[in-house]
Amino acid sequence: MIAQIITFVATLATTWLVVVLQPAVCGTTLTTAWMWAVTASVSWAVAAGASVMMGPGASAVGQLWYVAAVLTLCPWIAVLGARRPTVRVWNGFVIVPLIAVLLWPVALCWMPRGPDRLILETPHLVGFGLVLVMGTGNFLGTRFVLIALMTMIAEILLIVSLGKDPGGANAAAYRVIAVALVMLPIASAIMNVRPRAIGPRTWNDVWNDFRDRFGIVWANRLADRVNAEARKENWDVRLQPQGFVSTTPGAAVNFSAHWRQIDHTLRWLLRRFVDDEWINCRVPSQVVPGLNDGGSLAGKDSIDASSTLS
Repeated sequence: MIAQIITFVATLATTWLVVVLQPAVCGTTLTTAWMWAVTASVSWAVAAGASVMMGPGASAVGQLWYVAAVLTLCPWIAVLGARRPTVRVWNGFVIVPLIAVLLWPVALCWMPRGPDRLILETPHLVGFGLVLVMGTGNFLGTRFVLIALMTMIAEILLIVSLGKDPGGANAAAYRVIAVALVMLPIASAIMNVRPRAIGPRTWNDVWNDFRDRFGIVWANRLADRVNAEARKENWDVRLQPQGFVSTTPGAAVNFSAHWRQIDHTLRWLLRRFVDDEWINCRVPSQVVPGLNDGGSLAGKDSIDASSTLS
């Protein structure tokens, strides 16, 4: 019983931590992913509360924990559809059908002549695993790789806890560990996503913020678009996953020759994911940058941002 109470309290704390993260997604298309994260964390609290009231071995408790595990996949998959205008229909065409398929074992328990306990067969486990890897793998190589890996392990522990003895001591321990694995990185993420002070910034800073929030899938796709434009207009720089690099090996990054085109291209592409205010608070004004790690885009001799968008 003590393990169940600890798990319940921890899930309530996790829900609060997720709610606190809301300012981090303001001005971006990640609002949908955040809403799914809140839904998932609430489902964990409901499952943990049911475990306290009904006992960890109850059939309904096992089903609730599996529902929580499935809903935990949704924020990660929502990020993969977080581009305008796709984000408007991603829930209806991707996430909701995904939930329906993965929750089929739960639906079977409520059908006439269905099993009295949750049974997860190999096809369901394989499908669950593929979705888990696809969603969390998007954040490998980003600032949030820790929370992605911890979530992956937590999900595996939840599924393992639903095995032959879902009400046993081992299952309870797995769930406590799973909640801790999710809770601690989220608390760390709250510290990592706090806005940085506005000052001289570089497009590399903006790019890194975007990559960390949207993952390597979208970062690679945007980099391909930027580099296609760079080759077309013979820029002196190229965009890599870690930021801009010079086309001349060993040379410093030089934005001065094509800074207007770079500014215009990045703003145009990023608008599919973030609002203008999101960019402007990081790059409040644009000037001809010098030779450095990406070129400072804030300082004197600034021009109005709208002139770069004409």
